Amino acid sequence: MFGYKATDAKMQCQGYQFKLNVWHVFEGELVLCKSGFHFCDKPSGPWPYYDAPGTRIFKIEAEDVLEAPFVPG
Repeated sequence: MFGYKATDAKMQCQGYQFKLNVWHVFEGELVLCKSGFHFCDKPSGPWPYYDAPGTRIFKIEAEDVLEAPFVPG
């Protein structure tokens, strides 16, 4: 599945440091909308949550995805 992930200008999100061209694996218990790596299926999806100057949006590939119901922000 492909999606769109937002980070800050330093490629960090919720204290986690992402790196380009590296497959990241979340270690820990996945809890929908609470823990794990979050992303949206549309490029415009992250903007309601990440609108600070310097925000970066990346097209990502993900597997073993838990799908959350849409909850308007």
